[in-house]
Amino acid sequence: MKVGIFFVIGNDVLLDAIDISGGEVYGEAINHGEHYVFHENFGPVSRLGYLFCHNDYDHFPRGRVVFFPKTVTSVIYFDPCMSTIDIAKIVELFELLETNYSVQNDEHYRCSHCKKKRT
Repeated sequence: MKVGIFFVIGNDVLLDAIDISGGEVYGEAINHGEHYVFHENFGPVSRLGYLFCHNDYDHFPRGRVVFFPKTVTSVIYFDPCMSTIDIAKIVELFELLETNYSVQNDEHYRCSHCKKKRT
């Protein structure tokens, strides 16, 4: 099981994830990564990386997977522009298939497209 951040770029998922044993305690959760820092330090080594680096960090849909030890549950916080297929990819990439997890939309994770719809 992993925790961390992710971005959805087209049909691809770009992530910064680690096993929960290496995560940081943040309140009642175990967490990892910061979207802005990841974006600023990412090197464009592929077409996907080039696309990612040449847009603002909030351009693409993004989210986070955190783990709550007290309830032994992971939560996937996601951007509303993401599809159920994107969520299924996140579940697989973060190794959540055999675990308890929930999926929650969160105001904090809004891509530039979502922000434009709100104004």
